Amino acid sequence: ADVRRRKSREIRERMAPAKEGFFAGFRPLWLGAGALASAALVFLVVTNITLRTTVGERDAVISSLNDKLTESEERVERLENLIATKEGELGGLETKLASLEQVTDFMKDQDIVLIQLSSKAHDLKASGRVLWDKNEHDALLYCLDMPNAPEGKTYQWWVIIKGKPRSMGIFEVNDEGDSIVHIDSLKKFGDVKSIEAFKVTLEPQGGAETPSGKDLIAGASI
Repeated sequence: ADVRRRKSREIRERMAPAKEGFFAGFRPLWLGAGALASAALVFLVVTNITLRTTVGERDAVISSLNDKLTESEERVERLENLIATKEGELGGLETKLASLEQVTDFMKDQDIVLIQLSSKAHDLKASGRVLWDKNEHDALLYCLDMPNAPEGKTYQWWVIIKGKPRSMGIFEVNDEGDSIVHIDSLKKFGDVKSIEAFKVTLEPQGGAETPSGKDLIAGASI
């Protein structure tokens, strides 16, 4: 019996290393698989972080470009408004220059009498002039800084002869508030020697036979 137990123990001792060696062969595979899984996990994490960073940078660049585009559009709009303003000012200067040339041409080689018309309303800064050629008896009537006539109204020139107003016509002002009217002959309104004054009133659209509005600008004849 002792011999049998001893042999059994020897057999178990011989088989133990064999079993350990058998399973020990799989241990590197387990370790390798774990390392591979860990590496894959690290790769996925790093890739995810990289993608998030790339998307964030892209969004930041797009946002910056949009801001610059908006700023450029606003700058272009300001430049367009400035150009429009300057073009308007240039148009106003051209209009004034044309008016000045008309006045200058009228005054050449003529016996001209200048009659000044001043504002008759406390809230009106307008003024006017009458250039009267005493030889030909034609006249140039112009006013400055008149506001645009209200809707349904118009401005009207009058000459006062022997106390009676005679209409010389209706007119409108330009954007600068200026107007020039040429009268080919004052004689058609009556005796030029009896002319007492000139004036402008605000009348219903189409004009009036006699003044119905208050005098806006007026001046006595010389």
